[in-house]
Amino acid sequence: MSRGISRISSAIVVVGLTVTAAAAAQAQRTGSIQGTITSADTHGPIAGARVAIASPTRVAISDARGAYVLRDVPAGRYVVRASAIGQRPDSGSVVVGASGSATLDFALKEGSLL
Repeated sequence: MSRGISRISSAIVVVGLTVTAAAAAQAQRTGSIQGTITSADTHGPIAGARVAIASPTRVAISDARGAYVLRDVPAGRYVVRASAIGQRPDSGSVVVGASGSATLDFALKEGSLL
């Protein structure tokens, strides 16, 4: 009987390690896109700018320093769009590595959101 329990315990440990390894591998395949949104005219930070990618949908709002971070972004190439009230929207392309982050800064020009 103790030999059967030992085998079951070993099987549970193996399954647990496999699930943990799969979760770790999945976590390594995501990264982030980060950067700063500034005014092209004044070079000052733009707080409250919307920064987004379409698929998977990720959205961030820039802070008082103009900084933003899009988190949990799978590895791949993305078009990032930035917009703010009173500024012309802009976009840029970036590649997120298998287990890292990418940086993309924007300098928005004054103009209409449309």
